Amino acid sequence: MKIKKKIKKRNIYNKSSNIAILYICTGRYTIFWKEFYKSCERFFIKNSKKHYYVFTDNKEFKAHSNNITVLHQENLGWPMIACMRFKILNKLKEALNEYDYAFFFNANMEFLREVKAKEFLPDKNSDGIVAAQHSMNNREKNNIFFPYERNPKSCTCIPYGYGSKYYHSGIIGGRIDKFLQLLTTCERMMDEDLNHQITPKVHDESVFNKYILDKNFLELSNFYIYPTVGKFFYKFDKRIKIIQRDKSSYKYGGHAYLRGQSDKRNIVIKEEKQDLRNPKISILIITKDNLNKFRLTFNAVLAQYYQNYEIIIIDNSIGSIIKDFLSVIEIPKIRYFKNEHELSKAESIDKGIKLSCGNVVKLLDCNDELIGHDNLEKFIADLEKYER
Repeated sequence: MKIKKKIKKRNIYNKSSNIAILYICTGRYTIFWKEFYKSCERFFIKNSKKHYYVFTDNKEFKAHSNNITVLHQENLGWPMIACMRFKILNKLKEALNEYDYAFFFNANMEFLREVKAKEFLPDKNSDGIVAAQHSMNNREKNNIFFPYERNPKSCTCIPYGYGSKYYHSGIIGGRIDKFLQLLTTCERMMDEDLNHQITPKVHDESVFNKYILDKNFLELSNFYIYPTVGKFFYKFDKRIKIIQRDKSSYKYGGHAYLRGQSDKRNIVIKEEKQDLRNPKISILIITKDNLNKFRLTFNAVLAQYYQNYEIIIIDNSIGSIIKDFLSVIEIPKIRYFKNEHELSKAESIDKGIKLSCGNVVKLLDCNDELIGHDNLEKFIADLEKYER
């Protein structure tokens, strides 16, 4: 039996490292920048010298510090902005040679606690790159359920039976020589797929998982890229170092709004001035085929103490499983709409907002959970703060 040797880390962390931070914020994603920069400066490898390269199409975005370089990047739309990620970052290959390390972070990331060099920087005994576990590893133990690209014609194909974990592409980086090698190889893989009219299943993440499949990388736990959707007490968990801020929050407007696909937020205050102490909430649930997840979300809404709401269900299912489930439930506040043809998430959101009758619209995916019977009450309290 082959025994994998534990990597011994050399004490290379006392010296001050020169680190490049790469950040893409096209569309409305600049809304995340201020807190990302502030938290990264405060918590990420304190003794290092950091320089930030920000790609954006926002002409009003200006470098507010000497350690920031702003680069124009056209908003390619979704999913091309994700597919072109490696090509965009690789534009910096000459400038990056002067750094010891380089790391890309998703725009919605924020540091909560100190991240030290010894826990984040790969040493020379490894293949020089880092990869952070995706949260789905906590739910799916069988790799057949991982969203690997399975198309054998794709450069990113990972056949069934291969791959023990699934990794997030929200953090990509490592030693500069290995990082540049990663960018060049992944750019080539993506280009080859797109030239053959193949879009990898999870875009840049499919490419990244394929690239690291046989690499001896530094593995980061999910506490370094922790999702906050539906979670309220993560700030008290000292293990959590870096979070993904909830894009569906009213504060940020939702995926479609951030990408520029829609001018309407997930959470919409329909009137300019109104009393938000007892508003009617239009709860928008978008679903497709998965009855178990839908039932959990649906029942959680019905269990709320706050009752001034309507439920708008946009069903993209192929069959009638959701419709059949709802057919025996007689609750006037439920409004069900079955699409003849599957709509994209942005189109489904727009449809739901147009159909809504409430003062405020709250989006729930079928993966979302309303934890606690007072979730909507807390939501209203947050809206009152937002109004002020």
